[in-house]
Amino acid sequence: MVEYVDCKLMKRVYYFFRRVVKPSIKLSLKGTYPKDFFYGCTNLTNDFNVYVTDICEKSKIHHIFHRLANTVLEKKYNISVSLVSVIVQLTKIKNKDILFATVDSYGVALSILKSWNLLKDNKFVFNTIGLCDVLLENRDPQLLLRYKRICQYVDLFVSGASLTECKKMSKLLNLPLSKFQFIPFGIDTDYFKSYSDSKEDYVLIIGADRKRDWGLYKILFLSFPKVKFKIITHPGLINVMPDNVEIIYNLPIGKVKDYINKSLFLVILSKQNYHFAGQSTSFRAMSMSKAVIFTRSFGVDEYKFKNGRDCYLVHPGDWLSLKKYFNKLTKDKKLRETLEKNARKKIIKDLSSKQYNQKLIRLFNNL
Repeated sequence: MVEYVDCKLMKRVYYFFRRVVKPSIKLSLKGTYPKDFFYGCTNLTNDFNVYVTDICEKSKIHHIFHRLANTVLEKKYNISVSLVSVIVQLTKIKNKDILFATVDSYGVALSILKSWNLLKDNKFVFNTIGLCDVLLENRDPQLLLRYKRICQYVDLFVSGASLTECKKMSKLLNLPLSKFQFIPFGIDTDYFKSYSDSKEDYVLIIGADRKRDWGLYKILFLSFPKVKFKIITHPGLINVMPDNVEIIYNLPIGKVKDYINKSLFLVILSKQNYHFAGQSTSFRAMSMSKAVIFTRSFGVDEYKFKNGRDCYLVHPGDWLSLKKYFNKLTKDKKLRETLEKNARKKIIKDLSSKQYNQKLIRLFNNL
């Protein structure tokens, strides 16, 4: 377990990750890995005692029981929940002041244990990424009822997407809006910045989110056969693409950064959603002084992007706007360079990890 300097006068905050983080945390502290991958935990050590562990992700036995339990729970309740993972860590988290779930499956598991009165002395923060969309799209009243029952034990929900998502979840779960906090995702602008290297003539697409609009992408590819496209994604998500498209699978973040740096610009298209699909990818590219076209899903207007100054925004499925903006960026180098400068300025000013960390510190102190 990674434990930072333990001061009895400081609150103890325990982070739950669904991946091995110890090696990458060490790299982030050296500046060779992005700190924004850890939801502020590497930047809070002056204010809190911060704890993380890789015990679950390194155990083969744990993974076997985790998969078995999750299969049963998903079949019976249609809920993805890391219950075994939390139970394994139960003795480590009992004396912690604040529990912070970085993913929904841990959030649900902690909610269940709170409802069983096993974590009654811990304050619990449920950091959600897409829970609102899950509840809306499932259309199962019984599932919604189960979430309503267990989520009443959550002390605070944090949404990195929008206040719109918070308001929607408040109504869906029948909880007061005061239980929800919107903290925009913050980018490590020191790690994600442009560097001297030769640019190439391809347009970059990144994403494995289930909300990516691959249908609209295909229209784009076929409409611009002379433009080279590169897609960084996971295997099995997309079918055969035209000859002007290259698909690249499962790259480490350092390689992804290289592809962003060498690209002409990025296009991040999503279907309508509440959790701002493609948010972190778009913001990281903007931090690297790249022009980006991305989807104006619910809540994006809260970020006060100036369309045509900071980036280009298209409504879900809006082919005509996408075609117009794509033409502009491929043909007008000066326009592209203006957007590149403004994009980084916007991220540094409003959406850096520094702003995110400050808001998280206030939140934890208030708890």
